Amino acid sequence: MVSAPRASWRSSPPKALTARTSFSTRAVLLDLEPRVIHSILNSPYAKLYNPENIYLSEHGGGAGNNWASGFSQGEKIHEDIFDIIDREADGSDSLEGFVLCHSIAGGTGSGLGSYLLERLNDRYPKKLVQTYSVFPNQDEMSDVVVQPYNSLLTLKRLTQNADCVVSMRGQSGGFGRPPQTRETPTPCSSQDLAQRTEDQQSHTWWTKL
Repeated sequence: MVSAPRASWRSSPPKALTARTSFSTRAVLLDLEPRVIHSILNSPYAKLYNPENIYLSEHGGGAGNNWASGFSQGEKIHEDIFDIIDREADGSDSLEGFVLCHSIAGGTGSGLGSYLLERLNDRYPKKLVQTYSVFPNQDEMSDVVVQPYNSLLTLKRLTQNADCVVSMRGQSGGFGRPPQTRETPTPCSSQDLAQRTEDQQSHTWWTKL
């Protein structure tokens, strides 16, 4: 979620914000299977996230790389997810919009992500929605045979419900660069992808107080 800094902060940062200040992100982590979120909770960054803002599907079976499965599960669980989102939105001083980070190739990021985009647009029609969407790398083979369908179905929802889409290419080879300008391809792990997404967000949202 994106909220504007308090008016008094814009002219001079509050003295309370020192190196010892502890911050908690206004983020909601959600997944239909526990592996990735558990890896975050077992990492040095676990304390950055409010445990009350983490949602994991009860059955934990994921969406099977299937857009339709992720979308249909969204219909069943959206109330629990929006209880978290609404609470964080109500706690914002000046809510300006939402940022969604997801992949469009698998089942959860594409299907559940599409469902949440539609619901966000209905629930907060005057708020901006920006996404950081990881697109599949068409230069490489994938074991997700329905990846093109997941991507196309998600692209429609991005077009209809997002105000800004930052497209990011996953997997390997000159992350985010067109094929003709790429240098020698190098492997891109999920950690690399997360770091580069974080860097891109920092460049987008960084402002001088």
